[in-house]
Amino acid sequence: MFTTRSAVTASILAAAFALSAIPASAQTQAPSASACRQIVITGTNVGVLSGPFTNGYPLQVRRTGSVMTSCKLFRGNGSNSYGNKCGRSGYNYFEVNIRRTRDDIGFVYTKGYVPVTCARAR
Repeated sequence: MFTTRSAVTASILAAAFALSAIPASAQTQAPSASACRQIVITGTNVGVLSGPFTNGYPLQVRRTGSVMTSCKLFRGNGSNSYGNKCGRSGYNYFEVNIRRTRDDIGFVYTKGYVPVTCARAR
């Protein structure tokens, strides 16, 4: 059993050394999951919500022109639609990074949701 284990270890090491011999330019890297981008708040006073739904707990309020970082776009299916946010209806939300915030119950949030109709991507 010991010889089988050492043979497997030797073959793994040989494969690792073979990969390290390939130049870095020839190795392919996996594409990033999503590109983060800056979004600008276009609504007057926009609430950053705890979840991508209309009755989400408001974590922060952002004014017009505030710049935030978003790495995801949450696409709703219609069950989480909002009737009138910033003058338009829709169901998509930007997931944005926020400073660490605690709600009334004690949950800690580092991400929040902003309706797409209240912001634009840069």
